[in-house]
Amino acid sequence: MRRTKKLLSIAALVLSLVMSLALFAGCGYTKKSNGKTDNLDDATLDAEKIADFTLGESENVFASDGWANGSVFNVVWSKDNVTYSDGAMHLGITEQAAAAYLDDELVEFDYTAGEARTTMHYGFGDYAVSMKPAKKAGTASTFFVCTGNYETVDEVPNEHDEIDIEFLGKDTTKVQFNYFVNGKGGNEYMYDLGFDASEQYHEYGFRWAEDHIVWFVDGEPVYRVDKTKKYPMPTHPGRILMNYWCGTQQAEGWMGKFTDASTGETADYQWIKVAAEASQVDQDIPSDPDVPTDELTFTAFDMANATWSGNLDVYTLNKSSGELEVGYTNLAGNSYANINTEVGNIAADKDAFKVTLQNKGAEQANVRIDIDSSQKVNNTNACNVSSRVEGEGATAYTDTDWGGTTVTLDAGATATVTVYFDNTRTPTTLILYFDSCKYDDVKTHTGKIVLSDAYFGAKAGQGQGGQTEQQGTPLDLTAVTMSGNLDVYTLNKSGGELEATYTNLEGNSYANINTDVASVAAGKTTFTVTIENKGSQTATVRIDINSQQQVNNTYAANTDAKVEGNGATVYTDTNWGGSIITINAGAKITVTVTYDNTRTPTLLFFYFDSCLSNDGAAHTGKIVLSNAYFGAGAGQGQGGQIEQQGTPVDLTAVTMSGNLDVYTLNKSGGELEATYTNLEGNSYANINTDVASVAAGKTTFTVTIENKGSQTATVRIDINSQQQVNNTYAANTDAKVEGNGATVYTDTNWGGSIITINAGAKITVTVTYDNTRTPTLLFFYFDSCLSNDGAAHTGRIVLSNAKFN
Repeated sequence: MRRTKKLLSIAALVLSLVMSLALFAGCGYTKKSNGKTDNLDDATLDAEKIADFTLGESENVFASDGWANGSVFNVVWSKDNVTYSDGAMHLGITEQAAAAYLDDELVEFDYTAGEARTTMHYGFGDYAVSMKPAKKAGTASTFFVCTGNYETVDEVPNEHDEIDIEFLGKDTTKVQFNYFVNGKGGNEYMYDLGFDASEQYHEYGFRWAEDHIVWFVDGEPVYRVDKTKKYPMPTHPGRILMNYWCGTQQAEGWMGKFTDASTGETADYQWIKVAAEASQVDQDIPSDPDVPTDELTFTAFDMANATWSGNLDVYTLNKSSGELEVGYTNLAGNSYANINTEVGNIAADKDAFKVTLQNKGAEQANVRIDIDSSQKVNNTNACNVSSRVEGEGATAYTDTDWGGTTVTLDAGATATVTVYFDNTRTPTTLILYFDSCKYDDVKTHTGKIVLSDAYFGAKAGQGQGGQTEQQGTPLDLTAVTMSGNLDVYTLNKSGGELEATYTNLEGNSYANINTDVASVAAGKTTFTVTIENKGSQTATVRIDINSQQQVNNTYAANTDAKVEGNGATVYTDTNWGGSIITINAGAKITVTVTYDNTRTPTLLFFYFDSCLSNDGAAHTGKIVLSNAYFGAGAGQGQGGQIEQQGTPVDLTAVTMSGNLDVYTLNKSGGELEATYTNLEGNSYANINTDVASVAAGKTTFTVTIENKGSQTATVRIDINSQQQVNNTYAANTDAKVEGNGATVYTDTNWGGSIITINAGAKITVTVTYDNTRTPTLLFFYFDSCLSNDGAAHTGRIVLSNAKFN
């Protein structure tokens, strides 16, 4: 899921342009036929070098590393994509998946890319750069000054001000100028250079004065804007930035489609010059506003210099340039040979360990990481509680019973693994196992693993699904009294685990086991349990937190659910009830169910392979439950969104207006189905309804969308208001999608939240809107909302579970 909050305004620029390719000078100046304005009488830029990349790196500039900008950027900034050679700084793009936090939420991106920033802020004055942009469709090469409320001066957050020079790689014979004042842009101007900027270095720059901005090319003024009451100028000092990036599918209408990062294009910079007052900001290197602050309090851990103990006769350790290379030959897979080092001092006040692993061997490898502690829980002293992995060709899972986080890494793959641990158990030792950590693995292994970029972080641990690990009130499933279909399931209890086995059980029989949890569930909002599928087939497990109060068609109070670990998916049905987990054979995962405790929870139900109404097959299986507890934390779902109860909107009961001759509306079982045939993609046909009364005083609208058509579909949702801002009456400010097979972005300039949803996908979208603008109407557009889409579409979209919060 990608959020639309921006770290830097290029994201805002894309959102403002992607729906309209008409670029304009926003200040209404008279232009000559050559594109210059009438009052270009400024003297040549007069500035001094603050960074000379012909000499290599500069102490005044640092590489961005580990954060991302927003939903239209398909990159995470990485210092590895900032290099120096041949008398220049080079910013590149690498086809390497990475993850970064946006609004406290881990988001996956397809590429890493390069960005450089100055350590200081600069205000009014002259700015210049010698650069050569990349000639590559789907990319942007930039030079700009920018700040926003993610940084402070004298502890006061800045407003978002910015002045830009930007090249689109699809046509480097043009350059785009733009500026923002307090977050408002729309001042784009495209200047025809008369040459191809990608062929050689040229000088570009601007003069930033209190009452005007002038842009320069090779020392000549080419475009000017002047301050008026309607069009103010930027006033807040900002950092100078240079970056090179590619966009998501949402940006392709503006910048073209990016393919094949292996071609190796770079944006190249020789120097930057400034004649402006420099001011020190509150921190030398800024933190990403979308990463929780405590995620950034890291302490580096040098893998190469640590003192290693363990099976040093089995592993060969080589150290080079901060990397620890571990080689091994004919190592038994169940030998549990390891290397270990003391980390008690550094780990004492931390709760996360992060390391980059590279598999330089010829075969897939398994690396297990244990943060050992002085306290044993379940069957292990490892205090690992969850994990996540970033990078292609790698998976990770954490075993909180027998211990350790095991990473499976393809040959040639590089991945970054974060292990979250419980530091209340007093962590002492870091233990690493290489292809030696599986009790049922009788093979021998030969391999080479390289470890680098390790550190311990002080952050409340988040697992694979983004949920803060919370311990609550334990529920011993082996001790409670189980009722239900005890003639169908055979229950075995051992070592704190409850094992349920069954044979030839009908998939639609709804056979279950249940227990009274009224006392332990009261005052709590989440139920967490570890589930292991020890059967030979994929299994379906349903969990209900039953209550005294019926809502829709169910007494189950479940509102959301999330799964941590690989090999499983989960969804929650708030209409007919229950959180349904599909879990692969052999998988072991942790599920957290969020429920509405205002409905007075009473019983906990488990259904094993018996809960699907359309499943007439017979199932045989074995499911193990363990580590169950009730917690008081706000539960997060598959996409990380806190589930909120709001005011339902029955879309099958409201009066719909709009293009009812284009869409055929069918209503059944609380679902509104819209079908259409040969509908033009840029027709803006819609259906809408009055929501003024229900939307007042609320800030979000949530709806479940299912694409029952045979093609990917585009659905746009507008919360229209009485007040126009930018070019739209839509009051949407942001949106998120929960579930697989869909993406979403919100256009605050031209309006609407646009969801791209795969055929067969079913997702939930939450739109955030500005209720100070007095919301009035709810609009839906189905495959009709893209200005550059002249194709004809046929489809079927189903809407349900709509509500305002």
